[in-house]
Amino acid sequence: MRRAILILLLAGAYVSCASRGLDPARPDGKARPGGEARVLVGAALSRIDFVRSTIAAPLTSGGGLVGAVRREAAVGGAGSCWSLALEGRYPDGSRVRPEDLVEAWSSELAEPDSSLRWLLGDLVGLDAWLVGGRGSIAGLRARGESLSLCFEGEVEDLTARLEHPALAFSRPRDDGFVGPGPFAAERADALAANPSYAGSAPWLDEVRGIASDDAAALLFELDAIDVAVIEGDAVTSLADSAVAIRRLEDWDSTWYLWIGDDQRWVLDPAFRAWLAGSVDRDAMVRYLFDGHAAAVFSLAPGATTEPLWVEPRRRPFASGSRPRLVLHRIAGDLAGERIAARLQQELGLLGVELRVVALEVQGLESALERGEVAMALLSSRPANDDPILRLSQALAPLGPSAADALQRLKHANPTAPALRGDAAWLVEHGLLLDARLVPLLRLEAWLAVRDGLRGVRSGATGRLELERAWWSR
Repeated sequence: MRRAILILLLAGAYVSCASRGLDPARPDGKARPGGEARVLVGAALSRIDFVRSTIAAPLTSGGGLVGAVRREAAVGGAGSCWSLALEGRYPDGSRVRPEDLVEAWSSELAEPDSSLRWLLGDLVGLDAWLVGGRGSIAGLRARGESLSLCFEGEVEDLTARLEHPALAFSRPRDDGFVGPGPFAAERADALAANPSYAGSAPWLDEVRGIASDDAAALLFELDAIDVAVIEGDAVTSLADSAVAIRRLEDWDSTWYLWIGDDQRWVLDPAFRAWLAGSVDRDAMVRYLFDGHAAAVFSLAPGATTEPLWVEPRRRPFASGSRPRLVLHRIAGDLAGERIAARLQQELGLLGVELRVVALEVQGLESALERGEVAMALLSSRPANDDPILRLSQALAPLGPSAADALQRLKHANPTAPALRGDAAWLVEHGLLLDARLVPLLRLEAWLAVRDGLRGVRSGATGRLELERAWWSR
C-alpha cells in the first residue's frame, strides 16, 4: 500500500493554485469560492503525508470513516473486541466497505516496515497469519456494514490508535489511488474536490502537490507555491515576505542516532557513551539551524535535560587507533544531510573516521530490518500524544536491535495516562542509559501560507487539512 502511494506521488510533484477564484467574503458553508492551492511536498511534508491529507480519510474526527465504535464480547472471554461502523464514500458515490479495509490493512501488515505492525500488532491471529501467509487474520473481519477488530488482551488506547494518520484509509486502483477523503485524484498532479466526501464539501476546487529542491522562500517569491511546512532556519528567509507564518510545535522533529549492537566499536558500551557525549549539540543548533532548534537528551518532551549515559573519563581507544564507522541516513533530507556532515567533521577531529551512506527510506528500513546498520541518523515526529505509541513509532523501523524494547512497550499497556508515561519512560530510560538511543536535536516546524489563503489547518502530525481552506482578497 505504501509503495503504491509513493508511485502516485512521484508521478506528480507540485500542489498548485493557477486560478485562485478570489472571493471578497468569507465562505459561510453555503457558497464555494473555488480556486486551487499549491502545497510544497518534500521532507517536512512528505508526499505520503500530503496524499493521506487529501485522498485518504481518517478513521475518526470530522469527515472520518468511523461513525460509531462499540465494544463487543470477546470470543472465549479473552482479549477485547470492537465494532467500527463505517460511513465514508468514494468519489463515485459508492460506500466504503469493511472488506476494503480488511484487504488494504492485510496487504500493509504483510510489509515488515509498515506502521500498522505496531499499531495493530496485537490483533488476534496476526502472528500466525504472518508465519503461514494464508487465509485471513482472525482478529480483522468484515461483519455486515461494520469492521470487527479483536485484540489479544485489553487495548485501552484504541481511540489514540484509530486517530493515527497511518490508519487514514485509501486503496489502490488501476490508475493510482482512490479514497473517501476530501479530495480525489483526477490526474497524477491534481486533486479535485471529492463530491461524495462525508464531511462538508471542500471550498477549494483543486489542490496540487509541488515537489522542488528550491527553498520555500524562493518558491513563494516566484508564485510557485501557496502552502509549505518548513523546518529550522528556513523560516528566517520568510520573515519579510507576504506569507503568514506560525509554529507547528506538534510537528517538531527530533533527530537521534540509533546505534546497533553487532559491529566492532559500537559493541563497547564505553565507546557508545563516549560517542554520545562527543556531539556538540549547542553548536549544531547555532551553526546549522540559526537557533531554530534545541539540544535534547530524550525523545519524550521534557523528560530529561541531561544525558543519562555515563561518559568515560578518557577516550576509549588507543591514540594510534582510528575507529572506522558507517553512518546511514535518509537520502534527500536536507536537515539530515547537514547533521550528518557536522557529525562527520566533529568525529573526524576526535580521531574517528565516519563514512556517511544515504539510502532511500525503504532501503534504509530494509537494511535496519536485516541488522546491517551499525549507526543510523533518524528523525521522529510522533503523530499523537500517547507516550507508548510515540516511542513505538520511533522504534518500529529499527529492526532486530530494537525488538526487545518494542516487546516491552507492547506489553506495557496501563490505562492511566500517567502510568503509560511511566511505562514508556522506563523503556526509553534503558536505551538512553545504554547509549543505544542518542537524541541530538529537536528541530522547529513552521506552517507558511500565502496572504489571501485562509483556513489552512494542521491536524495530527503529518496531516495538513485543506478542506476548509479558501481564497479572499
